[in-house]
Amino acid sequence: MKKSLLLLASVLFCAITFAQSVPQGINYQAVARDANGDVLMNQTLTIQFSVISDLATSAVSWQETHTVTTNDYGLFTAIIGGGTTTSVGNSATFDVIDWGASNHFLKVEVDYGSGLVDMGTTAFMSVPYAINSTPQSLTISGDTLFISSGNYIIIPNISLINQLTVGCTDPLGVNYDPNANLDDGSCTLPMLGDYYLGGVVFYLDGNGGGLICDIQDIATAPFGCDGISVPASNSTAFGTGAQNTFNLWYDCGSSAFCGGQTASGPQHITTAPSYNAPHCYTGATECYLSNAQGYNDWFLPSKDEFLAIDLGMVDSVALANGGTTFNYNPIPGSFGMDGEYLTSSIHTLYPTSYYYKIIVSSFSNTYYMQSTNGSLGEARYVRAIRAF
Repeated sequence: MKKSLLLLASVLFCAITFAQSVPQGINYQAVARDANGDVLMNQTLTIQFSVISDLATSAVSWQETHTVTTNDYGLFTAIIGGGTTTSVGNSATFDVIDWGASNHFLKVEVDYGSGLVDMGTTAFMSVPYAINSTPQSLTISGDTLFISSGNYIIIPNISLINQLTVGCTDPLGVNYDPNANLDDGSCTLPMLGDYYLGGVVFYLDGNGGGLICDIQDIATAPFGCDGISVPASNSTAFGTGAQNTFNLWYDCGSSAFCGGQTASGPQHITTAPSYNAPHCYTGATECYLSNAQGYNDWFLPSKDEFLAIDLGMVDSVALANGGTTFNYNPIPGSFGMDGEYLTSSIHTLYPTSYYYKIIVSSFSNTYYMQSTNGSLGEARYVRAIRAF
């Protein structure tokens, strides 16, 4: 007596577009039963799938076989497209089936040992046709999105999106992109030793701000203010250098107070605008009017601001960015043995005679600084700083 086979089938249509190296396929799951409806447990079966492209003529587009084994519940699974081809059909491989050419059907045949038994033919539903999604190219013109197939979509304001430039939009970021109009979260704040906004970062205040040292001396210049008092500029603390510099430039820049000294150097200002004129070229004036590296807010550091500079770090970064080291040699004609720099801090006890100068020295990659009294009329090196 010839046995019959019943299948309770479930086709799990997974419409996925794969990369070229990954095979396409459709999940198929069924329960095998005999003619009495009893589950065929732990049986080895041969399954043949035929993809029919024309039901009227039974034209086969693709055919393949699978050898499967049912489990304790008669269940087996297979992937249509992953079997062994029978070389029947007009598609050389499963992935070249022209799903969009016509409605396709699935014919299932099972061999449990006595030859293939036709289990029926079922129409594929819409999901498998997603396998036929041919890649399309997109172009944008104004607010219209064109698809290579000839279709188009009008999307209001898409032209604005098309003009977006992604990057760091924070002007304080080390990687700030002035052309970016959409921030991508990549902004990084400066760190000690960074070359940033025209100089070398040597101090951070913990709130996103800090101080930057110029990469070269501006000039040699006198402190000025010889014989007069500028009490507003006697602060030595952090955060006072900029105001000290302005006060010195405004209150004692007249040539009468320059002590007979003149300024000189690679960035020496040759034309100083008149404010409380006539101004001579004091250290404060040189810094206040400096335009080094394209920035115009340089100032003469206060005593404490200067003492915070890491000389070795600034020297190294300055040289790497076209600058020079601090000058560790005395100014010709002076009586010192080391380099001496102006600060913007007038001496708190002798404001009409002295200011605080910084002596810098270097030996075998070891750097030293100390503060001492300087005469207001003496010319010394000038190194500007700026805040951010």
